[in-house]
Amino acid sequence: MILLLLISLLFPWSHALSSLKFVSTLSDHYNQDPDFARHTSEIRKLTTFFVKAFWESKKIEHYGGDKTMKLTPEQQKYLEFRQFVDFMERYDVSRLGKESQVLLIRNDDDNNNPEIVACAGIEFATLQRPLPNNGLPFLEKHQDPGRARPVMGDLAVSCSYREKGLAKLLVETAEAYVAKTWPDQTSCYLWVEQGNDAALKLYRNSGYEIIWTEPDAITYVSLDEEHLNRVPTTFVCMQKNISTVIC
Repeated sequence: MILLLLISLLFPWSHALSSLKFVSTLSDHYNQDPDFARHTSEIRKLTTFFVKAFWESKKIEHYGGDKTMKLTPEQQKYLEFRQFVDFMERYDVSRLGKESQVLLIRNDDDNNNPEIVACAGIEFATLQRPLPNNGLPFLEKHQDPGRARPVMGDLAVSCSYREKGLAKLLVETAEAYVAKTWPDQTSCYLWVEQGNDAALKLYRNSGYEIIWTEPDAITYVSLDEEHLNRVPTTFVCMQKNISTVIC
């Protein structure tokens, strides 16, 4: 008891971690109750969490706004609609099976309705790269850009659970999932916005390297209470060799 008290005083975030249900998958929940309406409801919960954890925390200083996005209820509703359609297209495990997965960490404070506090998506998808005449670096590394590969994305952590190692845990779990699900694949890939410094640092520290950039991407930015703007941005594609990952 004394040891637990000391831990809680020295590491005030330890109580938050002790209340978590560590990584489960969207498939786990669907396989327990393969009801499509319930499955759709789970993706709606994921969508609501993601809009709050990712979009409302988006750094927008370099777009001419404040430090982070502030969404009006109408903007939030619009983003949730767009994100739900996107997630149903890419993460409907009832239709896609093992071609797609979402890793979830939930808060177990309420056993009847645990909240999502972190997530990461995995897809076996085609990577579209810029054409060689764009003059971008590292294009020679991939002679077959149309082949499907394991791609990690949509990693988000709730503000109150950040800097506790959850993002790193999700990256490592995603790599282990890829190694187990597609044993013939030796690399894991991801897309990240070039201005997302925290994510770039996480991925670089995890062993990922930039292999090409996509300068003609689009993102959403809320610069005022009236408009949700589509603005140009640059995404980078990163790769890591996971042939030594133990699954």
